[in-house]
Amino acid sequence: MPVAVSVNQAAARLGIGRTTAWQYVRSGMLPARRLPDCDRVVVLVDDLNDFAHSLQPYLVPQAVKLKD
Repeated sequence: MPVAVSVNQAAARLGIGRTTAWQYVRSGMLPARRLPDCDRVVVLVDDLNDFAHSLQPYLVPQAVKLKD
């Protein structure tokens, strides 16, 4: 298992688009690190897991009962 993944790979693991993932990185909600001496930005897998666990659970609205 890798220690870090690219922002695009993080987006795929979360099931979101690349643009949304980069918005989370730029806002600081998803911590990322720039590798020294290159332009590559990575997200530590531990940070990715922490981010995913910090999200609010999606509550499915209760079904509306229709009249018979």
